[in-house]
Amino acid sequence: MIQLDLSPAELWTFTTNPYERNARARVSTLRPDWRLADCIGWLAAVYPRGLASQGLIDIDALLLQA
Repeated sequence: MIQLDLSPAELWTFTTNPYERNARARVSTLRPDWRLADCIGWLAAVYPRGLASQGLIDIDALLLQA
């Protein structure tokens, strides 16, 4: 058996989890001045193992205001 661990940026780029895809879209909506790479970078920094690993279904949008 082989286990492949993605980097945080890869996880957010290639996620198939619908909550994580929605989170990526929500960051893009809340920060329209950011490129997709910026959105993925922020998500990777704040949620490095994704939402599902933390039992979450949404991001904390207040963190984007900092």
